[in-house]
Parts: sequence; structure tokens; C-alpha cells
Amino acid sequence: MVSTYHWVNGRFQEAVEPGRRACAMSPAASMAPFIAGMQIGASGLREEAADILGRTGSLLPGTPLGSGASFLQHALMGDREGALRYATPATEAALQNEFAAMFAAEAYALIGQHDDALRWVRNAVEHGFINYPFLAEHDPFLSKVRVMSGFQQLLSDVRPRWEAVVAWERSRA
Repeated sequence: MVSTYHWVNGRFQEAVEPGRRACAMSPAASMAPFIAGMQIGASGLREEAADILGRTGSLLPGTPLGSGASFLQHALMGDREGALRYATPATEAALQNEFAAMFAAEAYALIGQHDDALRWVRNAVEHGFINYPFLAEHDPFLSKVRVMSGFQQLLSDVRPRWEAVVAWERSRA
């Protein structure tokens, strides 16, 4: 998805149109609105993003994807209690990939549950999300989590892995 390319590079405004196109071209009951919703939300369009996620949640009530979308929707709107209603073990079990884990981290950060946010950033890293610039600077939802000592330690572990990938890519050019 083109929106993901822009999102991981911190170009949130550029992710909006491709995210909208992905939503328009994909079934509402798919991962595309789930992913694009948070990416559009990162651009500051939280209401639009919450609407996108709300549609997925409404179409798939009680499913891991639907519950995850509802969790993110409420978090984007700052509705802590509403979000936590969907933060069930089944929902968390469904968020076991690097991008879904990052979205969970962002959602927990948005509702002020910074320890849970850090736990989910760790989960994302364990699943392969090592984009150091995104974690250290770009992600707008993690601003209050970045000051935590555990987050700083995680960054110090991620940075050499990121730099190794960048060096490897440059060596292939």
C-alpha cells in the first residue's frame, strides 16, 4: 500500500490520498481500512480516520478485526473507556504482526496508557518493526511514550539493527 510507504517515512499528509484510495478499492471488511484509518489519523484527520475504522468495526462486530478497528476508532477520538471495551485478549491476540502492534501502541498512547503503549512497541519490534526514524521522531502518537526510559532503551536496541539494514541496502546499490 502506497500509504504505508509514506506513513513509515513520516510523510503523513502524503499518506492520506493513497489511504483513501485503498479504502475505496477494498472491501470495507478488510485490512485496508484498518491500516489506512490509522495512517490517515496520523495526518491529523482523526475524525475521518475514526469514521473509516468505525465502518470496519460495525461490519465485523465481535471479530478480531472488527474489535481491533473499534478499539482504534475510540482511541483516535480520545474515548478511553470506549477503547478499553475492545481491548480484549482476543483482540490483542489478533494484533500479532509489526504493523497491527504499532497501531495498538499508538492507540494505547492516545488514551494515556503509556506502559501498555510501550509493551506494544516492544511487540512490534519483536515482530520486525525496526524503523528507527519512525519510532524516534516521526510517529505523532508516541510523543509522550518517547520520554520513558524503557522506550529510550528500546530505541538503543533498535538503532543498530536499523543502521545495519540501511548499510546493507546502500551496499546493494
